[in-house]
Amino acid sequence: MYNTLSKTYVEIAEKFIASCKPYEQYPSISEYDRESTIESWAKINEPDAPATTYLQFADNALGMNTYAFYKSLNNKIYILTAFMGNLTGYCNVDDSWYMLKPLENEETN
Repeated sequence: MYNTLSKTYVEIAEKFIASCKPYEQYPSISEYDRESTIESWAKINEPDAPATTYLQFADNALGMNTYAFYKSLNNKIYILTAFMGNLTGYCNVDDSWYMLKPLENEETN
């Protein structure tokens, strides 16, 4: 099952993306959130993940700032950033982002 946005929130996200310039750098995400970032990236890239899928993968400042992958209506994936529930920015994302790769020196159990 995928988390998809309601029609109202899809309209908000799509208008925001269309009217704002994307950040040129990825957000600074804590290493603590690497695992959930990788898992969410894999899930949103599954072939059956529908457009408007929204997966929050990290937060900071006690949840006041949130970071989520969003699959737009044209199936392009973005990172949306929000402060207290209001969109504050977005960036394009691809496999080259260092947070999407496991740490090389991670020990396996």
